[in-house]
Amino acid sequence: MTNDDIFDGDVDFDQGSAEVGYRYKMTGSTDIYGTLAYQYAEISASGPSGNLTSDTDGFGANIGIRSMLTSKIDLEASAGFLRFDGDSEAIAMLAANYHFYPNVSVGLNFTNIADVGTLGALVRYSF
Repeated sequence: MTNDDIFDGDVDFDQGSAEVGYRYKMTGSTDIYGTLAYQYAEISASGPSGNLTSDTDGFGANIGIRSMLTSKIDLEASAGFLRFDGDSEAIAMLAANYHFYPNVSVGLNFTNIADVGTLGALVRYSF
């Protein structure tokens, strides 16, 4: 979620996803994986001229690789596509995660979709 004040108005942007996937262990420290995702996005603006809201949803798919550099830190890279309202866009993602426990981690990721980059934070529980 993000918002900003632009031209005497307020703009809010919300985006989210729910993903399911499967991983395959290549080596003791490296996995490859695939995911399918439901995605949504909503933008709303309010100002002196009135209010405007638009939202959409869609789906996506990714394939990626994740490797443990140490017992606590892993790096991840993936590529895929996102489809909203009949239009598809390419996705590329890089991430670094810190593992408090084998199945609980926090991390940062950088995602590029259609020449728009976003930086995100995550909390992950793996089972």
